[in-house]
Amino acid sequence: MFYNENMETLLEEIKNKKLVLDVFKALSNELRLDIVQSLSKSPKYVNDLQEEFSNYDPTSISKQLAVLKNSGIVDSVREGKKIKYYLKLDCVGKMIMCIDSH
Repeated sequence: MFYNENMETLLEEIKNKKLVLDVFKALSNELRLDIVQSLSKSPKYVNDLQEEFSNYDPTSISKQLAVLKNSGIVDSVREGKKIKYYLKLDCVGKMIMCIDSH
């Protein structure tokens, strides 16, 4: 029994570390970081993000949103024909604001 409990704890720690690593990897891109900062203020439709980051092509924005979604930082909800993205891990937005304030 001792072995199984330790293995479960170890597997949970590995899973948590992988999540943390995935989050930091996702934030290591300037556009993705900018998107997270924008979504930390309020949820946005894809077309709003495309307007806000008009210096990037829509395909790049969509790819970066997919990376953020796969890492668990953001999620989306379909509203009719539109897709709205929101910050799923609000602690990431808070962490970025904390770093920005120093």
